[in-house]
Amino acid sequence: MKASVLCPTWGHAAYIGTCIESIQNQSWQNWELLILDDGSPDDTQAVVARYLSDSRIRYTRQDNQGGARLADHYNALLNLATGDFVTILEGDDYALPGLLEAHATGFMQGNHGVSFNQVIVDEGKTNWISPLAPATDEQKEEFRNEPVGRALNRLLKECFIPAQGASIRVDVLKKTGGFQSVPGLATADYPTWLKLAQVTRFHFIPEPLAVWRRHENQATKQKVVPLTEIMVPVLIQTLETLPEPLKPVVTLQLSDLKAFWDRRYVEIYYRAGKYKLMVGEWKAGRRYFTESLSRWPALMPATRLLSLAGWVLSWFRINMNLVSGLGHRLGKTRPAGR
Repeated sequence: MKASVLCPTWGHAAYIGTCIESIQNQSWQNWELLILDDGSPDDTQAVVARYLSDSRIRYTRQDNQGGARLADHYNALLNLATGDFVTILEGDDYALPGLLEAHATGFMQGNHGVSFNQVIVDEGKTNWISPLAPATDEQKEEFRNEPVGRALNRLLKECFIPAQGASIRVDVLKKTGGFQSVPGLATADYPTWLKLAQVTRFHFIPEPLAVWRRHENQATKQKVVPLTEIMVPVLIQTLETLPEPLKPVVTLQLSDLKAFWDRRYVEIYYRAGKYKLMVGEWKAGRRYFTESLSRWPALMPATRLLSLAGWVLSWFRINMNLVSGLGHRLGKTRPAGR
């Protein structure tokens, strides 16, 4: 069974050598590495050139199209793929040696179309593992998407499938139209998982097999609020338009989904406002605090009180560290997620 590793990249000269070598060092050697460079302004092309003596590595460079076209970049690579399954690995991430073997073995032994693994999240000073292995029978069914559609009960609330190292059978992916896009959304994995969850089972490998580097210039880290504002209507529409055979399996109610995201918005807008005040963007911070406060008053009163404090401080251009001090007294809010 052959793996086609899909590697879109932009501005990853400092990282892509490690990415390439991590594939060359795989225990499963039946692979090809397809790299699409979206017009990198740095030395990415020169770094990749050092590895092109390996005939399994193919490199394509195009004029910059931007992150909003990421699904198009993945589909361009999919059209070049000659493998039985594709594996996602962007240019600033890297694989651990057993990644391809674990997925290939699983595909040969199982009847699933999607296989995903735990990842080590590298934030520079701290590392942690995501996702945690499922503990209950219900969580195990969601991770396996068994019966088909069950994963949507969780996917509609969070993208619990890390893209790094995730693998998809080529025939299944092409039958669903390839990688999915949402206008304005600089990510392709979440919409694609939503589509695949409606047609195929999943396989979860409870072992860290790839490393996800999180750094400041990533769109998903810089633009949490606009990405969430774009994605939430898609999630609601997905639930509203479920095919009839999936409705008995997806037990999440529309009212519960909307209430869940209302609570998350309170938190996400607060965190965005807090960050804006810390970097001195007072007007932008005030706008986010106002959005947090505009949600239903009964939601998350501690976070709303922090938003009110931030809104007041923004008028006086006072550093957000004062609000952080209040947070220790009122209780910390949980992380906003991806």
